[in-house]
Amino acid sequence: MKAVKPCELLNDDGYFYFMHSYAVINPSNEVPYSGITHYGGDNILSVLCDEVALTFGVQFHPEKSSRNGLGGVLRRFIELTRK
Repeated sequence: MKAVKPCELLNDDGYFYFMHSYAVINPSNEVPYSGITHYGGDNILSVLCDEVALTFGVQFHPEKSSRNGLGGVLRRFIELTRK
């Protein structure tokens, strides 16, 4: 996953566990995405991050993504909900 825009959920680029047969492919700039994964010739939306509307979403399994997922994304999500 490549971080392309700032988001409090993301620290930096990293490897995450994907297991889906569906995806948001080549999102437009109107979508508040922060992470992109390159797969084949497509850009797949990995992280949706709208800090103004407090809307966050990921296209991967953070609970199966070792330190990047559990110690990173999920921990920061919990910290954001406490603000």
